[in-house]
Amino acid sequence: MKIDPNQAASVAAKLAEAKPTSAHGEERYRELFENCRDAIYVHDLTGRYILVNRAAEELSGYQRDEILGKHYSNFVAPRHLKEARENFCLKLDVPIETTYEAEVVCRNGARIPVEVSSRMIYENGEAVGVQGTVRDITGSETRPGNPANLFAPPNRSAGG
Repeated sequence: MKIDPNQAASVAAKLAEAKPTSAHGEERYRELFENCRDAIYVHDLTGRYILVNRAAEELSGYQRDEILGKHYSNFVAPRHLKEARENFCLKLDVPIETTYEAEVVCRNGARIPVEVSSRMIYENGEAVGVQGTVRDITGSETRPGNPANLFAPPNRSAGG
């Protein structure tokens, strides 16, 4: 599917407002976007991706050109689609950031548990798209530094 250049340009212009104006600053912004460990995306109001970073490719196993122009429902496990749609609609009604857990369906069929945080992008007071991050939370229950672990009983061996 082709990406509407006018729509992509509109969202890109909105993102550009947050960029530093110097060439050096722009390069640093691009490096931050591309080298972030979390997947970063922008999709239009129809749910089709118009911008993703390298981490989105690595997480999903798809190449960038295979993601762009595709609807987010192609990458979200079916059992999480209702919640994803509800969060999208909520952002249309109220200018808030939503955070929820889902599963990404990868190219190889694997499903990876993720945390999705997103918010609406506005231009002249009108919603024009959604920007968000997707974080792999595989094993987060046991990951050191997880706040849930602070109150968990210590893991003791059978002899102790």
